[in-house]
Amino acid sequence: MLNSTHAHALDIQNTRAHIGLFADSPPPYLLAFSADEHILADASRTLVRAENLPDIRLLNAILGESCEIAVSETFRKRHPTMAARCRSLPVDSEARFEGADSRTLSEHVKGIPLALNALVRTPLALRDDDALPEPIDQRLVHKKKSPIF
Repeated sequence: MLNSTHAHALDIQNTRAHIGLFADSPPPYLLAFSADEHILADASRTLVRAENLPDIRLLNAILGESCEIAVSETFRKRHPTMAARCRSLPVDSEARFEGADSRTLSEHVKGIPLALNALVRTPLALRDDDALPEPIDQRLVHKKKSPIF
């Protein structure tokens, strides 16, 4: 639930799954700009704040359909191009990660609040029907023991 009657989630194609995990409930994460103080999450949603549009874009790519972007009416009036730019975020998964290196992605993942009930509903969580990687061929492992232990 959003804090104000003037705040609402943006109608963005890739921020809400209408079938599957979220058919009966809103996505567990709510993305908002740090400067938008009118957005608050309720007990069923975890609020993730981002400083700028590139951060919103990456967090939206990481969380996928388990998040929704929200912009208050007040913020929309102060920053009229932001809502439009949020609506134009790429839907294609490869395009959403374009230009992000592993360090940047790691920093963004670390910034996601650790709410277990929400995290298990994201693409970051492994599910029973996920394909697991093949076992590592031991002949290809050069070090058998870590120097730390």
